[in-house]
Amino acid sequence: MKKKVIFTLLIGFLTILPSLYSGLFLGAIRDPYGKINQLPVALVANSTDQASPIYQNIKSSKTFGFKQESLSQAKQELKAGKIFGILDFKANFSKSLETFAMTQKPAQIELFTSSSLNFSAQKILTTAANQMVNDSNQAIAQSTIAKLNSAKMAVPTGISQAIVLKTHDISPVKNNAEGLAPYFFALTLFVGGIIINQVFMRLFASKKGKFKTFYLWQFALPAGMSLIQAAVMTLLTAVIFHFSVLSWTGLFGLLVLLALTFDSLIIALNKLFPRFGVLVVLVILMLQTAMAGGSYPLALSDKIFQTGSHFLPMTYGVLGLRKLFNLGMSDIWSQIWPLLIFLVIGQMLLILAHFWHNHGERILEK
Repeated sequence: MKKKVIFTLLIGFLTILPSLYSGLFLGAIRDPYGKINQLPVALVANSTDQASPIYQNIKSSKTFGFKQESLSQAKQELKAGKIFGILDFKANFSKSLETFAMTQKPAQIELFTSSSLNFSAQKILTTAANQMVNDSNQAIAQSTIAKLNSAKMAVPTGISQAIVLKTHDISPVKNNAEGLAPYFFALTLFVGGIIINQVFMRLFASKKGKFKTFYLWQFALPAGMSLIQAAVMTLLTAVIFHFSVLSWTGLFGLLVLLALTFDSLIIALNKLFPRFGVLVVLVILMLQTAMAGGSYPLALSDKIFQTGSHFLPMTYGVLGLRKLFNLGMSDIWSQIWPLLIFLVIGQMLLILAHFWHNHGERILEK
């Protein structure tokens, strides 16, 4: 009876697996443009220009998740991936607006974005910022024309260009492939770990006994193949795609760390739960696909996806790879430490699996 229940549950899970997979991924990106007010963006202006009606209108519009910061602090947060853009109101912004009708010198706003952080977010920010400036220019033009007509003064040309937006991509990518490479590299390393584990688990399932033998056949050899995968991926990046990478040794090292972390968790879960481990691994793969912020920033997803991402290794791998792809390596250890913790957890689970299925056999044997 128990076997029938388990078999029925297994068939049921496998039946809904494709729908669950697609549902999670589509759920994470179902309405990114409807949530751009959640996208963290810094507003930079001096105290005088903060009193400008244009500044106040943009701030109160809540087009993005605005927060006021200094330019130096905002640039640090943009490089660290804590914000996705900066709107910098240049000095004398208010005065330039007041004198524009006479001087024809527009006020300036600078937009700083980072394609390396998220290619889609950079496009969203640029489009929305241009729209905000266009709307502001139209409002200024209508007001100025009304005042000039009332005073019976000539309306100068270019009256609808009172504000000029200048855009800066502080860490550009060559193309969409380079922008998505960190996400797909991490994803394919996890898939590669699943495939290698399945092969070795079947070929060497009978290799039991001493822990050294168990560890060699069930983890060390598959991990060795993952190292080769990381090396080939690094070579592909340099020779075929010519992606911009700040440190090639850093890229290889992070890919190796990712591969070992994934292998530890995949192999440990399969050994700990021989019948259902592969299903647990598939669920983790589905969650990581949806919650790693691959195509759109997680800030544009529902809260449940943002929270869940903190508990998945791929999240840290993707951001770490993005930092190596032009974003900057100043804070990369904030991604490395979580991966090391996940690696240790995987190793501990692997040791537990050996004890559990070998009746408490000692780890170290002569």
